[in-house]
Amino acid sequence: MTDKPVAAEVCEETAIGMQTETADEAQLTMQIRDLWSTHQEQKVSARRTREELKVIRVQLAEKLHLMKTTLAHTGRGGQWAAFLRSHHLPRATADRLVARHEALLHPQENRTSEAISNSENARKFALRLVPRLRRILRSTDSVCAFYDCLIAEIPAGGFRV
Repeated sequence: MTDKPVAAEVCEETAIGMQTETADEAQLTMQIRDLWSTHQEQKVSARRTREELKVIRVQLAEKLHLMKTTLAHTGRGGQWAAFLRSHHLPRATADRLVARHEALLHPQENRTSEAISNSENARKFALRLVPRLRRILRSTDSVCAFYDCLIAEIPAGGFRV
């Protein structure tokens, strides 16, 4: 029997499974393992609130993102999928968390909530709304009421940018 600390044994087990693992990867692996087990435990426990789970998921997403950027490069031989399998992490869940973290890092620029830059874009936007409006506004009176409300909400000088 050896007197190795538990963390050292875990790192050795992980190193055996992933032969090219660096010290940074081993540290990330430990953090991901701890966060995932905490996530799984707290998901079941009624004592944790949604906010606490959200914080755990954000931390887990950050660590998984770092690990994926390390393992998912050309020439790494599918180590991302192997890493997830070796730690019993569902790939869809891990990829979804990584995608959410990437969305925080690089928000999309072309969203509907952003300003429409010119009249052609405004026209395209309006045409995309037409099918939904047809399902909702089924009578001439409802269409007129919608137009009246729309015109009342848009200032005479247009929106300020």
